[in-house]
Amino acid sequence: LISLIKDQEKECNAFKIYAKYLCGKEWHEGLFWELQDRSLLQKPKLIYLTPEKLIKSTAFYELLQRLNREGRIERFVIDEAHC
Repeated sequence: LISLIKDQEKECNAFKIYAKYLCGKEWHEGLFWELQDRSLLQKPKLIYLTPEKLIKSTAFYELLQRLNREGRIERFVIDEAHC
């Protein structure tokens, strides 16, 4: 799954769709701060993460909730089809 996520991020970026991933034991502190910074012009259009990452990272979960309240997220999808 993680390999697939990394491949999808790479392909999106090749097509000029700014994408990032958060999965496994990896935690991208830069992405966390980037999502909070309202002054940045380019924000990720897609963020790939595993359901486990969402559940285990309280800080990221709270950030997504805040971004949703502020109207800064249009959609949020969890792909669990591999199960």
